[in-house]
Amino acid sequence: MACSRAALDDARVLPREIGSINPHASSTQLNDANEVMCIRSVFGGTPPPVSGTKPSTAHPLGATAAMETAICALALQNQWIPPTLHHRTQDPACDIDVVPNTGRAHRFCRAMNNAFGFGGANSSLILGLP
Repeated sequence: MACSRAALDDARVLPREIGSINPHASSTQLNDANEVMCIRSVFGGTPPPVSGTKPSTAHPLGATAAMETAICALALQNQWIPPTLHHRTQDPACDIDVVPNTGRAHRFCRAMNNAFGFGGANSSLILGLP
């Protein structure tokens, strides 16, 4: 949560200006519910659409943040949010707009990419169109 707020502050961007979030989304019940709680804390009642891309790329550990940053950049360029593949049943603790199984056209100028590491090494990056 602190890293997401710091990224928004550093980028001089308001939460409402973020059009899509690529969450860390490790697909573990505890971590995902905690991340959704953080997203709600930062973005309020209606966060932007969320797309977890690890089902497409697996979890290449140290390369994850770089790969997901590239995915966010392509999503912005193409105005298309990639899907969260293999999404079947939404956890009630994760009641946000997850883009399931099929990508979605979406007009947006800024995206947030979250990458959370072992031992609390967390980062959030804001990407934007000029």
